[in-house]
Amino acid sequence: MTLHAQLITMGSMIVSGFYLGIALETFRRFSMWWRNSIFFTYMFEICFWLSQTFILFYVLFKVNYGELRFYVFLAILLGFSMYVVLFKKVYIYLLELLIHIVSTIIKGVIFLLHVCIVRPLYWLFRVLSIIIQWIWTCMYSVIVFVINVLLLPVTLMIMVIIFILPHKCSEIYSQFSRRCSTIVNNYLLTIKNFFKKGGN
Repeated sequence: MTLHAQLITMGSMIVSGFYLGIALETFRRFSMWWRNSIFFTYMFEICFWLSQTFILFYVLFKVNYGELRFYVFLAILLGFSMYVVLFKKVYIYLLELLIHIVSTIIKGVIFLLHVCIVRPLYWLFRVLSIIIQWIWTCMYSVIVFVINVLLLPVTLMIMVIIFILPHKCSEIYSQFSRRCSTIVNNYLLTIKNFFKKGGN
């Protein structure tokens, strides 16, 4: 390997070590979201280190076709140390600031969606529900009124017949009438319950 290739390799590995420090700091910051789960902790740890190993080896492959030398590891360690000493506090501050900005934006979007979409839809549903219930109630009242109007001539005719018939026949009719009245009332109650369910 030429001196030029070695210098490029060392420079690339120093930058890669610096990047590894940033990636590790970011990973540790977000790991608090799954640290209570042992399964996810081990799974993400393995995935993180496998992905970083692949990235570093890909960079090494691009600069010297993947030749591993002792100074490669020293260069990575040097880059990582430079990050810890020179840039760690600054990066943590910038990362926290970025997280705060993104979190504020997400909360604002959720609040706007709630105010502009969810709440109007809720009140629209409430109004439509009240209107539908009122319509069902009106329909029930109209049906009961129509039935009463249609039965009025029959009722009058029956009253006249009862007045004319003998007392015994009147008693028989009264029993029959009570049974019919019970059936009609049960039918009307069924209709009323149906309309109430439809309104709700």
